[in-house]
Amino acid sequence: MKPWVIPSLPQVRVDLDNYAAMDFVHLSTDMGYSDPSDPPRSGHAVWVSADDATPAAIAWEWTILSHGAVAIRDPMTVISNLRFALDDANVLDSTQSAPHLNRLIHDLPWQSHALRAFRRQRHGMTNAGRAIPTRPWAGTGHRLPAGTMA
Repeated sequence: MKPWVIPSLPQVRVDLDNYAAMDFVHLSTDMGYSDPSDPPRSGHAVWVSADDATPAAIAWEWTILSHGAVAIRDPMTVISNLRFALDDANVLDSTQSAPHLNRLIHDLPWQSHALRAFRRQRHGMTNAGRAIPTRPWAGTGHRLPAGTMA
């Protein structure tokens, strides 16, 4: 499932008092491709609920910072079909929901998946194990500048 599919899923209403007890499982972590001459350092992650008939899904973009730290690219742009209910008649809007979605993300082990995807990409492998052209300078005699990650 790609992140842009999530808004088309049925909405999942969850009480604001007990959403933290939801169990999510990793569905996918992919790298983004912007400049073919520069290996990507960002991507997106998708996690889905493990325990409901109507799956809740949550997705966000991430980026790799210096020294291998991984961070959410923009905490206000998390995509989800979760709707946080204050009571029977009221749900939070997207701005009000952002801290709760970020709390869910914080509790997931997503950084290890992002780093694994980055390492696979750096070594020219996709999830399926097929080689992809990630280092166009390989075999050309060109060298990367000192301190550049390859």
